[in-house]
Amino acid sequence: MAFTNHLSIGSIRDTHRGRTISSGLASISYQNFVVDLENTYVFEEVIVTPEVKHRADLISHAFYDTVDLDWLVLLCNNINDPFEGLNIGDRIRLPLF
Repeated sequence: MAFTNHLSIGSIRDTHRGRTISSGLASISYQNFVVDLENTYVFEEVIVTPEVKHRADLISHAFYDTVDLDWLVLLCNNINDPFEGLNIGDRIRLPLF
């Protein structure tokens, strides 16, 4: 299963604990992506089933054919901890692209 970053989010270099790291989370393009998310994508509402309970990676794989967009599942549903969210029967929103 190959991953293609079709979102094209940029990255920045920063220092953490004395080491230089690359991160996309603080980049301008990531911040713009988060702000424009509602206006850019159409969302589908999905109900969490027992097979994918607490598993953003499995939800990502089922809808986007990659586990690498688990962060997007969490972001779009304001979930910080997948073990507290993504419960059976929860209605979540997933962007379609």
